[in-house]
Amino acid sequence: MSGERFTTKLVRDRIPEIAKDKGETVVTRMADESEYRDALMIKLHEEVGELVNGGRTDEEIADILEVLQTIARERGVSWQRILHYQRGKRITKGGFDQRIMMKVPLHS
Repeated sequence: MSGERFTTKLVRDRIPEIAKDKGETVVTRMADESEYRDALMIKLHEEVGELVNGGRTDEEIADILEVLQTIARERGVSWQRILHYQRGKRITKGGFDQRIMMKVPLHS
């Protein structure tokens, strides 16, 4: 035995096929609804972490967007609805373009 350790994580739909084409041994299963929701949150944290830690900005933002769109679909929220809320908040509260840093109380 090689002593390799494994974990299970959510991957994009074509990743197993790509790995098989490279001659890798692939073991997959379908997550149940609860595990899928949890795995999407873990994937979102993973992708945001890669962006924060200096990953390739355009690719990491694309990955984050893919995860967010999947979360929206899984929760039954249309992307149009999300964009509606985004536009509304930009109008009422503004964006982040002016780089404003404000002192706020810490909540415990």
